[in-house]
Amino acid sequence: MPWVLYCELLWFAKILYINALRLLARSLFNIWVKLENKGKKIKKEEFKMTIVRYNPNRAMNRVARDFDSIFDNFFGNSGNVFSSEGAINPRVDITEDSDKVMFHLEVPGIRKEDVKVVVEDGVLTVSGDRKINREEKETNYVWSERVSGSFSRAFRLPEYAEVDKITADYKDGVLNIMIPKAEVAKPKEIEVKVN
Repeated sequence: MPWVLYCELLWFAKILYINALRLLARSLFNIWVKLENKGKKIKKEEFKMTIVRYNPNRAMNRVARDFDSIFDNFFGNSGNVFSSEGAINPRVDITEDSDKVMFHLEVPGIRKEDVKVVVEDGVLTVSGDRKINREEKETNYVWSERVSGSFSRAFRLPEYAEVDKITADYKDGVLNIMIPKAEVAKPKEIEVKVN
């Protein structure tokens, strides 16, 4: 059985199980309310309900979030810049306008000298090391979430990128890489002569 189908079946079984539990809980609650209020008259002001606006997307958002968490857990993506295993995975935004492509990588706590940008065979590779100095002999750490290690991200560049004119600057923990676009050659019009 393909693993995608297996994941879908697990997700569907989970949804059915949750809905069955909700239905059982609602039924038990209604029975309990009837037994508690047997023979009592409920005043109108005692029975108040909050009005909740119906949002048809709420259920779909929850389903999408559950489905995403299945894949995140399967592939080990925690959604953090620093994963729980200590591997550094910097987040990136890529923007494009008429004359350039921009890469914005978040690399907090990494020195400018420890970041390396290389372009080879149309692939932009950004790599670096984060070093944390923990040589304090007398300090007892109660909690430590900072990690050290290396990272590497690679991106295939479009054919129109001018790799000779790439510039990069590092400011406030963000590495900005600017890649200019080459002038796209306009199509040449050829006149066809008919004899």
